[in-house]
Amino acid sequence: MNPNRYTFRTLPEHLRDPEQWPAADLSQQDAPTQLRFERLARGLRLYLKTGALGAGSREAGCSRPSLIDQLNRCVQPRADGAPVGWPALVAYQRVTRYERRAQPPTGKGQAGLGGAGAFEQFLADHEALRDALHTLVRKGGGQKSTASARPSLKGVATRFVKLCRASGLGDEDYPLNSKSRGRRSIERYARALIARDAPSMATWYGEQASTELLLGAPTRTFEFAAAPLDVVAMDAHKLHCVGTVVIPGPAGPQDVPIERLWLDAVIDKRSRAAFGYSVSIAKELSAAEVEEALVSCTRPWKPRELSMQGLRYAPGAGFPVGTVPGLAACRPAVIVLDNASQHWAARITDRVRRAFGCALSFGPVGAWWHNPIIERLFLTLEQHGFQCLPSSTGSHPADRLRGNFVAQAVRHSIRWEELVDLVDVLLANYNATPHSALGGQTPLMVLNNHLCAQRGFLPRPSVPITVNTPRLGWSVERRRISGRCDRHHVVRPYVEIDNVRYTNSVLCTHFDWLGATLVTHILDANCLCVLAFSPTGEPLGELTPLDRAWASTPHTRAMRKQINALLRNGSMDRDTDDFVLSYLDYLAEKTLHEVHGARATVSPTATQLANAARVSGAPIPQVPRAASGTDTPTPLRPLLPGHIPPPPWA
Repeated sequence: MNPNRYTFRTLPEHLRDPEQWPAADLSQQDAPTQLRFERLARGLRLYLKTGALGAGSREAGCSRPSLIDQLNRCVQPRADGAPVGWPALVAYQRVTRYERRAQPPTGKGQAGLGGAGAFEQFLADHEALRDALHTLVRKGGGQKSTASARPSLKGVATRFVKLCRASGLGDEDYPLNSKSRGRRSIERYARALIARDAPSMATWYGEQASTELLLGAPTRTFEFAAAPLDVVAMDAHKLHCVGTVVIPGPAGPQDVPIERLWLDAVIDKRSRAAFGYSVSIAKELSAAEVEEALVSCTRPWKPRELSMQGLRYAPGAGFPVGTVPGLAACRPAVIVLDNASQHWAARITDRVRRAFGCALSFGPVGAWWHNPIIERLFLTLEQHGFQCLPSSTGSHPADRLRGNFVAQAVRHSIRWEELVDLVDVLLANYNATPHSALGGQTPLMVLNNHLCAQRGFLPRPSVPITVNTPRLGWSVERRRISGRCDRHHVVRPYVEIDNVRYTNSVLCTHFDWLGATLVTHILDANCLCVLAFSPTGEPLGELTPLDRAWASTPHTRAMRKQINALLRNGSMDRDTDDFVLSYLDYLAEKTLHEVHGARATVSPTATQLANAARVSGAPIPQVPRAASGTDTPTPLRPLLPGHIPPPPWA
């Protein structure tokens, strides 16, 4: 008997109790296999209980050496150190890895004679070739240090054979002594390596596949969000549909396609409630729009006046602030972001952190699973909203929903105002929709439940407003007080913000402050709102622009910079009653010239026009007819409904 085989006397104490062995499930085995298992199990239990080998072998219906064999199969250690257990009694169940003891076959044409396990033994005897094979697989068969753009198993086998010949192996040596030069064994080994090696998977299946190996494991971190507003997630998403802006042109209203809208949303990880959002009509999202999404989380929500027919809010829909009592001044503790460049702006990393008194958590690049809740929210919005529209771009270039989306946007007149309404309705209805992850509750119900006294939820109050921690959405800047007071010329005190002079009834009388520094708080979303503090720290109230052309229509600081640039290069006339309305006139006229005679394409100028109209709240201006010597001037390119033929303008 083999001295390494265990018997009743030599079996270790921790293996003597068969009830502690791993169990086996025989529900998918046939009847003879189940009867064999039960017979052997009864014999092993009797033998381990009494030590009587003869009685145990008679109960098992086998010889005594066979029962000892079955015992040693059951206590064979696995890779994790635990015994194989009762599954070892299943017929034809392998409990140990096969290891070849004989030498690999040599001689030309002899590789197919008794070659089981020969390739594994060959690599074990040639460690350098094993490492070279691993390198070839990780490069996809590529040469030198460059991975192949089109990895192939045939290329791996071909180059490995060359390495074997370079190491001194000939046609009489394994694996070169077979007809295929060991190609099948090499490919079989390469497939097994790719399935368990992350660098190889990145080469053969893409970088995304290797990073997704981090998912699906049973290990997980503990939950950080124990209560609402402990952790909120925010991210930006470009909507999968195209809208238009309607310009009243010389031939009537004309739909011009614009860029897809950006949506930046904020969602609470505990309650799954969407707290706020911002919409941007631009080619790229700015840090100001990211900040505006967080500002919307602190403002009470009010339903929009919907312009789309058939669109309505669900019963109980809304956003937490303004719908759930007690959440008007609450702030999150942690904001989870990705590594977008907008999130690394100073107004986010510094101003948002100070205004909310919170921490910012940045996830790794390309790892969407660090913010899965908000990614799932975007998928829900697309599937139940924007991908249902005729102008949908689909979720990818091969999506069957993707058609001539620009032409469809013009044909169906899908306006940007309706898309903004759809965003608000979808998010508000989402908060009033039961979630399976919340036990059938809606996010607003979860927030209400946490605010009950028995839950003990205490919302975090807002940070006190100071110069170093201003209100969110406001910029604090120090401005020099300018003016003049001498014998020949008097200019009342003022401060200049973005090339516009500001003053009020208090500042304009303090000639003694000339040359001093004034602290101003500027609302970025509407730079007509400017609060001032004197050099001694006293509030001076709100400052107003001296030029009436700047004081009529709300506008952002970014829009003012664009208008100033047009004024400097002479594209806009300074002789106007309202610079913002003149800016809209300029964009509308430029848009019609931009699309004149061209097929329906997205217009960058129309995108700027739509965003300017959204920010200012001003209507799109009427474009006048072009001056001409004829009584009937030729209009710019009109777009009529599809069922009406174009008129003969010539």
